[in-house]
Amino acid sequence: MSVAEARQRSTDHMLWVNKQYLYRTGEDFARDGADYDRASRETVAVPLSIFLNWLKNGTAAKALELPAAPTFRVELQLNSPVMKVTGYPGLPAEWTWELPLDVPPIAPRGRTLLPTRTLFEALGTSVAWLPATRQVRISDPQVDVLLTVDSKEAVLNYYRSGKTVAVTLDEAPQIYRNRVMIPLRFVSETLGWKVDWAPETGTIVIEATKAL
Repeated sequence: MSVAEARQRSTDHMLWVNKQYLYRTGEDFARDGADYDRASRETVAVPLSIFLNWLKNGTAAKALELPAAPTFRVELQLNSPVMKVTGYPGLPAEWTWELPLDVPPIAPRGRTLLPTRTLFEALGTSVAWLPATRQVRISDPQVDVLLTVDSKEAVLNYYRSGKTVAVTLDEAPQIYRNRVMIPLRFVSETLGWKVDWAPETGTIVIEATKAL
């Protein structure tokens, strides 16, 4: 190692990157024998200089042109166990993550319900399960959403204004195949995301700004 390389390594900032971000698609996980559940929680340290060079040389995006709050496109389909995500900053636009859902979206009474964690954690929101009260808490920098299993009342806490608002849901969260299923449109739109529904194909498309 040269003196210059040693000096650079000693002063370089490190980024902690989820291992899942090192893969392009679900097929890459399968090919490498990796486990998505584990990779989504494990992180690796990447020097900032290497990360910036990777962005500049390996993709069409330039590091300095990345938006502070990138927009994602998420595609889901009723009864399909795969969620497709495009638009992650620094990756080519044509790359798609195919993230497995342990339970596919359902619409038992015309309202789409989705397992809580995969979508919202992928887009930077915090998800917590409160077993004593059978509640799910979903939080981003603007709002805290509190949902209760089998209850149509949701409670929203807005951090900036300090307001607390109770809202009546069209469909209550429920337990399905041992997973908490929550109303997709209500939570997504509360977080400021745009939701489109194509009934002829059972496809849901979400345009979402990642909570940074």
